Amino acid sequence: MNMRAKAVLAVIMVAASIWTAAVVSRTANGVGGAAVTIQLDQTEQTVNVEPGSSGVLLFTGNVSAQVPWSPRIQYLLVNLNYEANDWATSGTSVVIFTREDTLMPFTCTVKVPPMTSHHEVGTLIVSGTWAYQPGIGSGEVNPVQAVIIIEQFFSHYLSYGSEYLEMEKEDVSNLSVNVHNQGNGRDRIAIEIANEAELSRYGIYTEIPENVTSVREGGTSVAEIMVETRFARIGGYQIMIHSWSHAAELKQAEPRHYNLSVEIRIVDQRSPQEDPPIDDEDPPEEEEEMPELDPDPQKDYEPYVPGEGGSFGPVLIVAVVIAALIVIATPLTIAIVVFRKRR
Repeated sequence: MNMRAKAVLAVIMVAASIWTAAVVSRTANGVGGAAVTIQLDQTEQTVNVEPGSSGVLLFTGNVSAQVPWSPRIQYLLVNLNYEANDWATSGTSVVIFTREDTLMPFTCTVKVPPMTSHHEVGTLIVSGTWAYQPGIGSGEVNPVQAVIIIEQFFSHYLSYGSEYLEMEKEDVSNLSVNVHNQGNGRDRIAIEIANEAELSRYGIYTEIPENVTSVREGGTSVAEIMVETRFARIGGYQIMIHSWSHAAELKQAEPRHYNLSVEIRIVDQRSPQEDPPIDDEDPPEEEEEMPELDPDPQKDYEPYVPGEGGSFGPVLIVAVVIAALIVIATPLTIAIVVFRKRR
């Protein structure tokens, strides 16, 4: 064999060695990458975040894998990751495939905090990585997503800044009521006077110019109620205010009701010379005016001294002298008469 033939043979042998090593290497690593996909059973879920609810959602799914198996590859490991905004997540961390497996299930949970805004958009993202075991092959798994809808809940309450509303007779005033939205979205609160018919019999009339008040999430609005004391008598009355969520009714959700009682006092600002009003149905009893008592009845007291201060002293002295003369003269007169008779 000449030198040229030997050189050609050497090149062929080296090329064959390199090709054999490459084949062995590819065989040891599964002869290419695995085809791994993630599937979610739920693409959209709604969560209740009202105070007192758990706010936990359960998602399920499957991981499928197509692997070009080789004698040296025993397992395919898929690590799963879960993200949902900044909320707490947990679930199956690793699924393991053998030669007989092509589909493996997984579960995960998402805990949405209470009072989360209805306007926030929630997104669950499930991603992962795969790797041969043993072996050095690995790769990324395309992520999948699911939408989390924050259910709106409705809650509100009413308040009044003062203890009562004071008005005069035949007066008109505005009663300002604070409407507080405690829900997780904008709300529209409807307001009515629950005892309107009763108040009208007492001569008190109410009117609500706008009986539906829009309140932003977590905000407060003011509702005005006009009160007129046209024929009302002096005294105290209760205005019963009833409210509910008009937005909840439109969404066919259960509305929350709230009741507020506000006292109204009607006072008389007439002058003191005016006669008090007379109620023909139930006339008030006239109270007898009591004389004012001296807080110190001893301050102007002076002991009586005979003969001083006024005309009563001399009269008393004369009467005492006359009585004494009568007492003395009577026995003397009897004695003289008896003496004369004996003579």
